[in-house]
Amino acid sequence: MQRAYWSADFSEAHVVEAMLRANDLHASVFDAGMARQDWFKTLAIGGYRVMVPDSQTAAARQLVADYHRGAMALPDGEVDAPTCPRCSADDVADDPRPRRAVFGTVIASQAAPLFLVSTPALWWMAGLLQFLPLLAFPMLGSRHRCDRCGTAFGAPRRRFESLARAVAEAQAATTGEPA
Repeated sequence: MQRAYWSADFSEAHVVEAMLRANDLHASVFDAGMARQDWFKTLAIGGYRVMVPDSQTAAARQLVADYHRGAMALPDGEVDAPTCPRCSADDVADDPRPRRAVFGTVIASQAAPLFLVSTPALWWMAGLLQFLPLLAFPMLGSRHRCDRCGTAFGAPRRRFESLARAVAEAQAATTGEPA
């Protein structure tokens, strides 16, 4: 087995593994369980290694190079990207502010009890602060921000039934059979 790809990101390693498998290569992510056990040591362990058999190493590295070059990107018309509900623009970017707010409340809820335990009268408040992050989760609703008008919005989530129906209709269109 040879290493075709290395990543410090769990998701990216699995995306590359899926891409290689879709191209009929026998790829697998090594050390995924070990590195996820203690993610502070991910780099020390060697990250997530995508391994392929020796005979498929050259093809796998070529596919990974194509992936990084952007040769496998979908055309703009085929990407299901959200549009702004206010101005109908499609220059929409991911909005990191809600995640930052949730991360900040998690850190605050873990650090604040350290300051409150010195006063026994405030111990009850230290216990309640553990639930502070639950108040921040509704802020995750606006996940996108329009670059043109600045509107923050959450794209509606598609239910599995609608996705399955869309796939069935697409297959029916290509084969000529009714859905």
